[in-house]
Amino acid sequence: MMFSKWSANEPYYLFFNKLASCAETIEHINAVFFKELLCPSMGQVKCSLHITNTVDVRWLMSMYALMNIAMTPVTLIYGTLDKPNDFDTIKYQYPMLTYARVATGPYSKHNSKMSIFKYHDNSVRIVIYTADLTDDDWSKCNNGLWISPACPPVSEDTGVEKGKNTYFKPNLIYYLDSYRMDIISPWVETIRIVDFSSIKVFLITSIPGEHQKGRDNHLNVVANLLKKHCVMPKGIDREENKWKIIGVSPSIGDLGKYFSHWLKLFVTSLSHHKRYKEDSPHNRFNFIYPSDKNIKQGCRMQCTTRYTREQHDEQIWFQRSMRYTLNGKEKITNRTQIIINKKKLNRKKPKKNGI
Repeated sequence: MMFSKWSANEPYYLFFNKLASCAETIEHINAVFFKELLCPSMGQVKCSLHITNTVDVRWLMSMYALMNIAMTPVTLIYGTLDKPNDFDTIKYQYPMLTYARVATGPYSKHNSKMSIFKYHDNSVRIVIYTADLTDDDWSKCNNGLWISPACPPVSEDTGVEKGKNTYFKPNLIYYLDSYRMDIISPWVETIRIVDFSSIKVFLITSIPGEHQKGRDNHLNVVANLLKKHCVMPKGIDREENKWKIIGVSPSIGDLGKYFSHWLKLFVTSLSHHKRYKEDSPHNRFNFIYPSDKNIKQGCRMQCTTRYTREQHDEQIWFQRSMRYTLNGKEKITNRTQIIINKKKLNRKKPKKNGI
């Protein structure tokens, strides 16, 4: 039962998706199929909200059918359709589905991946994940997810939440309100009367658009939280104890021609702690990205990586941050070990960028 699996992962409730090509993930205690999120042991789903970038609507709705709850109302906020040609028939095939597309500009992205489930006892559960709502992302690619407790309605006696507050609820409401969509309004009202005090994590959201200050800029929020709550071990400032920031992702975007163009802001925000100094020399960024050997021997070989030769030639400097391991020792990647989408291969000589 999914609830037993969820309970066994207390207090972090971190999970990964099961991979069809990787047998050992199927029975793993903290690996799940998407359909398990709809398991009745987690609660009887009354309605649900999904916010994602890319969605395969037929696949998503088939998950509800597999769990025998095909007629429950589903609200969908999406950025792009995995199979856009199907949408004209989908809206007639799934009358229980309400949907809206997020419009973004050339410098604004919508990459949120969240589900909110409301149960028949009026409790609410939040799930945040790294996968889009497509079959490929959930069955062929490694992804992680966090599953919250089922949060009950606020006590009628007191009308207030109990326990220590991480401001999860107001941050979630602020985030949902930022969409300014009528179909989200009922969900905002639902959230207002739920007690989220059992959630012990902070919610950091990224709202489409350009934001310099305040909570709309998620990098500022990360820096402020770490500055307030993170204590680094003693001796961390000594040369022999240099600490690292390690990033992992299946895709790499356009970072600019220099480290300072964007990545510096990201690294700086993750560097903050109670004794942080702006000129600290130990904020070293290491990025783990699959090598050719990783792909051939790993479980995610069916899933293509998202990094083109053209992108790489424009940001050769980033290669210095890439790492892999050899006989237990960390090594810097060389050019031949970087996996690049050959469908967009650009064989032009790399441009020199002065780094």
